[in-house]
Amino acid sequence: MYPTQISWWAHWLLGLYIIHGTVVMLLLRYRTQSTPSFRLLVHFTDLVWPALISMFATGTRSPFFLFFVFVLAAAAYRWGLRETVGTAAASVSLLWLESGVVSLGLLMPAEGFLRSHHWPELGIDVVELQPKHLLMRSVYLLVMGWLLGYLAEQQKQLRAEVERARVARELHDGALQSMLAVAMQLDVVRRQSALESTTVPQELKRIHDLLLEEARKLREFMQQMKPLEINAENLRAHLIEIVERFQRETGIAVQVVCESNVTGLRPSVCDVVVRIVQEGLVNVR
Repeated sequence: MYPTQISWWAHWLLGLYIIHGTVVMLLLRYRTQSTPSFRLLVHFTDLVWPALISMFATGTRSPFFLFFVFVLAAAAYRWGLRETVGTAAASVSLLWLESGVVSLGLLMPAEGFLRSHHWPELGIDVVELQPKHLLMRSVYLLVMGWLLGYLAEQQKQLRAEVERARVARELHDGALQSMLAVAMQLDVVRRQSALESTTVPQELKRIHDLLLEEARKLREFMQQMKPLEINAENLRAHLIEIVERFQRETGIAVQVVCESNVTGLRPSVCDVVVRIVQEGLVNVR
């Protein structure tokens, strides 16, 4: 792939683009943290460079249009779906702005002077900046932006679920097991000292009950951190299971009453309903 027309302006812009990328990589290499404003500035310049280079190196086989894909991938990596689609829309806007500027220059009263001097010297291919050529490129950018943004959003959700599962597993294998072990040891000491003193067993029982209460709260917290797979079909059964388990553990009478049609609820809404019920039962307890 090589552009059918490339001017010295495009060579200079490409060289500046490479220098810019090298400087940014060095800054990220020696700066352990970057500010949001710095990331936004880098993203803006990464968006402007390919728009300028593609204007001076046009043609049906120009590889510089692919530079926009790098910017979309960077937006997907840094943020998510909305920002990536916004970057694609900004890229399309820049291309159409360039097309409007070139068209305006050709339609000005000094048409002959501009066309015979400035545009050929700059190496701008006016034909490639016409709307009929930009339309398909705009569609490509918008579709690519949506696709990369959607994949980035799914990846963020997957990482969040994996992290929640990891934290819940570490709490179960570490803090919860230790608390239960200490509670059992305290119970043994309380039973052994029951014949020797009257105050020590009571104090040990209080500590034992406190540890069990904290272990129960930690278990509930772990249960809430686990990723749910709830949909409209199993929402009612899942709520009944939660309520029955709560009733067995506490002895508090609870009943599930569901008079509305839940078949049309999205999985995200079902997840929120389950979280609300869990939090309500914790408050009742």
